[in-house]
Parts: sequence; C-alpha cells; structure tokens
Amino acid sequence: MALKWWEKTVEYKFVVDAKNFDFAAPLDGNHEAAGDLLSGFSGKLFIIEFKKDMSSCKDELKKFESEVIDQNKDKFSKNFHFLIYGEENTNGKSIDLYFDGYFYLFKPKNKKSSKWNANIFHECEVGIHKDNIQEFDEYIEWLIKIKKNKKGEGSGNGSFSKLGFDEYTNVVGISSDGKAFAINFDNYCRENEILKHLYLDTGQDYENTDGPGMG
Repeated sequence: MALKWWEKTVEYKFVVDAKNFDFAAPLDGNHEAAGDLLSGFSGKLFIIEFKKDMSSCKDELKKFESEVIDQNKDKFSKNFHFLIYGEENTNGKSIDLYFDGYFYLFKPKNKKSSKWNANIFHECEVGIHKDNIQEFDEYIEWLIKIKKNKKGEGSGNGSFSKLGFDEYTNVVGISSDGKAFAINFDNYCRENEILKHLYLDTGQDYENTDGPGMG
C-alpha cells in the first residue's frame, strides 16, 4: 500500500524534527499574538512554505505569469525564502524532509535538494536578521504583488490565503539561543504596519478572519 501524506504531515514533522529549538506554543489562528512574538524577538527570520512533495513545489511556477518570472527570477531570495517538502524514505514507512531555496524554482538546478536538518538554521549563512526587517517586509510586499492571485482567490489545494499563498506558508523566527516561533503568513501580514494594507485590499474582514496557524 502506497504511503500517503499531506502538507500538514510535513509541517508537523518539521516541528518534531526541530527538537533543538524551543518553539512557542502554536498560534492556532490567533493573529493578535503575532505582534507579541515579534516584539521581544532578536534573531533570524525566514519564509517557509511547506509542500507535500517535489511535484507540489513545482506547482509554485503556476502562480506567476511567465513574463513575470523572466523579469524577476533573479530577485527571489536565496537566503530566507525556502520550500520544505516530504519524500518517502527507503523503508517505505515514513517520509524524510528536504528543503530548497525558493529561488531555485526559477533556475536550472545542478544539484539535488538537501535533506532537512534543523541545525541548518544555525550552521549556514541563511535567514535575515530582525534588524533588517524592513528589507524582509519589502520582499514580502514585492512577492505578493507579482503573484497571479489577487483578492483571496486562493492558490492551490486547501488554500485559504487571502494573499495568494498556500495554507502552509509561515514566517518562522529562530534565535541564537534556540527560541523559535512560527506565524501563519496571512497573520504576519495583517499585523504588520507596512503590509497590512495588502491584506485590507483583498476586501476581507480584517477583524474576524483567522487562519489555522501551525499546530
């Protein structure tokens, strides 16, 4: 019998495998907690999109017009925007996680995706420090604007996102002392003074619309 798993399986395994990190309690859609988590945080920020498998990663290309890709493919972040997905391991009883920079979706690849290891957050020159959060937010604003989907049309199976992102997209923070948090992408945007207008422009009810969050 073929092994089955979903994006939620990948997201859950990511948290379990990141046992060296002290993750804050799952938000479960509480967008008001997003600002509290960021306010006392000093560390690196990432955008992580959890996908079921490699073919699901390739579906990301459908979210951009071809001319938009041609004009912007060198602007996608190599350092803090990642895809994490699952592949059946050799025993056929569970999955292993792999990761790749979002950037490589738009470039010919000459390497295999790397197997996920939570220590990558510390050991590699990846992430963007919270001191540079303006650059991080400007990247998010640019990314939202160049996507096909607007006004909450959704972007894939099970998507609830008002901003054209799949349900399992998160802003993740990792500090040098092992503290960590994950905020659902839409929740991060609507609690952010720079990005809030993009959420409001979808025409959704700002006060009463919650996403699931991690967990």
